[in-house]
Amino acid sequence: MNNDTNAALLRASESHQFETYWRSIWPRTGMPTSDRIDWDTLGPLKDFVIEGRFTPGPDATMINTFVGRGITDGLNADVTGQEYFATVRDQDRALIIRVFEAMVAQPCGRWRIMHYTFERGVQIPMDTTFFPFRDVATGGIGIGALILPLDDAAPSKMAGRVTGASAGTAAQWINMGAGIPADAMLV
Repeated sequence: MNNDTNAALLRASESHQFETYWRSIWPRTGMPTSDRIDWDTLGPLKDFVIEGRFTPGPDATMINTFVGRGITDGLNADVTGQEYFATVRDQDRALIIRVFEAMVAQPCGRWRIMHYTFERGVQIPMDTTFFPFRDVATGGIGIGALILPLDDAAPSKMAGRVTGASAGTAAQWINMGAGIPADAMLV
């Protein structure tokens, strides 16, 4: 079974709703601009949105500028203003940065299962969907993401605070009209 088949079986319906929203604001070329984004139109999905200011390069960062209430509750912490990559495992950080850079270079989206680890040892899989955009005020790059827990068997309130995140193997590019990156190492 290939990754596209896995994605079709695993990807949450909310991820498809998030993609539909992005398609509604996606221009013919390039990527959307921040003035087109209105998280309120997502209804309850807004609670699971993270928006960040992404700075690519050798010392890439993504500072969380908006974090929905569902994410704050799920992580048992408000991570607004914090570095997104800080909780990503070292061995996965370079991959995720390369994926973000590829989404910007060839504007497209990305879906992936991530595994979040909590201080009491519980690991919860998350359905994550990312899209890039351009900030109209600064010209900088933003990333909008929908992050949904896939397992509620161990409520995160009982698991403690999130301590780390790792990239799962189930992943898929989302073609928004400009094609998708050909780099097989980014799967």
